[in-house]
Amino acid sequence: MRTVLFLVHDQLSSCSLLGTVFKKSLKKNGIENIVPLLRGTFAWHLNEMSENSFRGNNGSFIEEEMEIKQLQRSDLEQAEMIVIMGDSVEDTLKHLLKAASSDPSIIKVEELGGKSVYELERALQDNQTDKAVEDVEQKSLALLEML
Repeated sequence: MRTVLFLVHDQLSSCSLLGTVFKKSLKKNGIENIVPLLRGTFAWHLNEMSENSFRGNNGSFIEEEMEIKQLQRSDLEQAEMIVIMGDSVEDTLKHLLKAASSDPSIIKVEELGGKSVYELERALQDNQTDKAVEDVEQKSLALLEML
């Protein structure tokens, strides 16, 4: 099994939406050897946070498909690819990966083409979820091609 880890800052973001759409795309295409995980970075700087410490309202679409949990070292160790929203977490993530002796690919949402993270986040804030989902579906296909 190959693991793709989506790091999310909050419950409804372009990265959590991408993880959910990616999972649906895997199901639709009958791909069973890739496991997508949503993991929160809400309190990752606190070393001993429990796995369930990242809680909140996921939004019905995301909540139906995936569960968001706090990022754990074991998640980093098993991930083949990590999807992040942008530069803000990359340095900290690289430090954590060294500590976990892991070297997965790191992909930024914007590297997948289409709308920028800012535009996607704006669409989600303005309740234009359909527009965001449309773009995220294209990003999901691009991500699948990378694997």
